Amino acid sequence: MEVTVGGTTDTSANICDMCSRINIESLSPPEGYPHFYKQSNMRSCILCFILFCGLPSMADQPVRIKLSRKPSSMGFATLYLSVESGTNSVRSSIVVITQEGDPAAIEYGIPTFRPVTSSGSQGTLSIASNWLKHCVEKHDCHKSLFVPQGKKSPESDFSEVVDEGSTIFPTRLLDLQAFNEGSLDIRLVEKPTSGRLYATLSHCWGVNCDARYQATKSTLPALRHRIRYADLPKTYRDAILVCRSLHIRYIWIDSLCITQDSKEDWAREAANMAYVYSNSHLTISADWSPGSEGGCFRVIDAPQGISPNKVICISSLLSNGERSCLYFQVYFPPVHWNLGHTRLANRAWAYQERILSRRNLHFTQHQLFWECREGFAGEDMVPYPSGFFIPSFVLNIKTKSAEERLYIWCSGIIRHYSNAKITFPTDRLPAVSALAKLFADQLCSPYLAGLWLEGLWYTLSWCRNGQESVERPKNYIAPSWSWAAINAGVDWLILSTRTSTKKRVEILGAVVDHAGDAFGQVTHGWIRVTG
Repeated sequence: MEVTVGGTTDTSANICDMCSRINIESLSPPEGYPHFYKQSNMRSCILCFILFCGLPSMADQPVRIKLSRKPSSMGFATLYLSVESGTNSVRSSIVVITQEGDPAAIEYGIPTFRPVTSSGSQGTLSIASNWLKHCVEKHDCHKSLFVPQGKKSPESDFSEVVDEGSTIFPTRLLDLQAFNEGSLDIRLVEKPTSGRLYATLSHCWGVNCDARYQATKSTLPALRHRIRYADLPKTYRDAILVCRSLHIRYIWIDSLCITQDSKEDWAREAANMAYVYSNSHLTISADWSPGSEGGCFRVIDAPQGISPNKVICISSLLSNGERSCLYFQVYFPPVHWNLGHTRLANRAWAYQERILSRRNLHFTQHQLFWECREGFAGEDMVPYPSGFFIPSFVLNIKTKSAEERLYIWCSGIIRHYSNAKITFPTDRLPAVSALAKLFADQLCSPYLAGLWLEGLWYTLSWCRNGQESVERPKNYIAPSWSWAAINAGVDWLILSTRTSTKKRVEILGAVVDHAGDAFGQVTHGWIRVTG
């Protein structure tokens, strides 16, 4: 019997004798594996500690350890260890997996870990295709968050027929099938001729984004005529390859679909960002790439295996003489499922792009991740806890009270967003305008340069994070009482919207003048408060 805990092989130090005898043969019978829960073991056996923590009623008595199967939102089952005592049964948080080719997988169907080598391999793109197919067929992620006036939300993702009533296209798209089958070249179009599915790219521009592949008044005619695929930045080429492998004809890329030297076009398209991302079939997120030449795909020089410091591995000889290794996943570190600390996540515009999207393919430095409004998965096939996918949050706010929505806006949205980097300080309000529109529909309150009239007493209580002094932008961004007026992360002094402070503050009036979009740039603002 061999036990590995935290990368160190030991037969006794970190696991008790009864736990060390757990293997697939002892767990597979209907009655499970007989165990005796000793409170004294909680201090020396990590598996006992995780299994029995919080179960004092089962202390110092016989229990049975069983496999508990829970269906995943992405179509595959997750196996957990569960504890039974008499009529009581409690499923633990310990996930059971094994390696490909192990007898536990071949004969008993234990889920396997998939070694990750390249996020651009055919095998990985095939997994992405299966994720998308499952989501389209089983989830309700197709429902539009924002529907323009005169349009209606499509009933499903299946129809490829252009229906003027339910087809919601951006102003411009890149047609990936503009030329014959022998050509990879694309072109910029304003009225798609067939199909209604398009993808969006969320990416970092970097410092040297090729000006030839930015839409300007002078380059628009050439972009409408033909764009050579081979000359495109690598991130764009990779995103196009993903679209073609998933049979998506169109893609929206900001630098090519917004006229960069037209203030009018930029302002209009920035105001339409809510429609662009929330109606996209899929968002391709180049999370790890520092710029447009970095690409989406990444080759893993040292193929990943099951991380030893996050699992307990018990290796044993089965009755037929074969060796089997069971891995008990006991810790899910933020580096895997928390996508909030990638290069892309630190960009202000990308924050709302992720939240608004129906579905995200995240190309990270570790592996490819799937994230939609109802599910989360990684290409390594290791099960991840549910509840950590961000896009589901946009649906959840509809069930919250007005006070809870206000708290989520401040402490959930702006606290994170205000720390993100932005190239042009004047974009500070436009880059979160789509989320503001979403909250406006739920709060039914006037929007005041990042704050809300309803609950203004609370939203005014922001403060700057950190101790370093921060200079205000040279150009006017927002009134001094708005968090958007400074280029720094902010937090809130009042921790709850349910406080007596509300009774001591009276808002006498508030006015904000806008440059155009009511949720975008502002030119002037004032408030009058007493209390």
